[in-house]
Amino acid sequence: MWEDLKLYGRERERIQVDRVLAAARSGRGSALVLSGDPAIGKTALLRAALDQATGFRVLRCEGIRAESGLDYAALHELLLPVADRLPLLPPAQARALGVVLGLDSGPAEAFLVGAALVRLLTELAAERPLLLIVDEARLVDPESARAIVFAIRRLTAAPVALLVALRDDPADTLWRDLPALARHRSVRRRVAPLARRAVRPAGRAATIPDPHPGRRKPAGPARIAGCGR
Repeated sequence: MWEDLKLYGRERERIQVDRVLAAARSGRGSALVLSGDPAIGKTALLRAALDQATGFRVLRCEGIRAESGLDYAALHELLLPVADRLPLLPPAQARALGVVLGLDSGPAEAFLVGAALVRLLTELAAERPLLLIVDEARLVDPESARAIVFAIRRLTAAPVALLVALRDDPADTLWRDLPALARHRSVRRRVAPLARRAVRPAGRAATIPDPHPGRRKPAGPARIAGCGR
């Protein structure tokens, strides 16, 4: 199925994503941080992972610059589709996430939000494997990032997979603890530029022998090879 998605030259990343999804299917939690330069293919890998995640419940959020200063903005986006599941939680935890989702008033205490997130994700994963996707993670507000990392560190025995796309080196961000949550379960991979051999040209022009190899030829218009989409 990966081949149908035209992710040429991404064998390593595809294998790692498959391992994360396979771990969740077998009842184990794991995380994968994909970091790399802009437009290198991280978001495409996340979209491809969605197509691979058959049978998963998927929750996702995306960091946005305009919301990076709003407490729990990304967590609000992540959890909004399952807001109706808050009654599964103890009252104090339900209130904590209710504040995050704008359903209740009052301060959101960070530890209580993290503990409530662990409980909610555990309950959801008991129904079917759960895939969490965080794109543009460098723009996710700090409170949301801390809560997600807090939760995923405590879900290694639950069928929960976390995929994070990050432009920066994770070591310089709040996502830096993900690789350390379980050395054999959490992986940080740098997405490198595609090698030349991984790029498929749209077509290849035939080479015509030059009947006058010693004659100087006038310069012609430059030809730019296209890449298949």
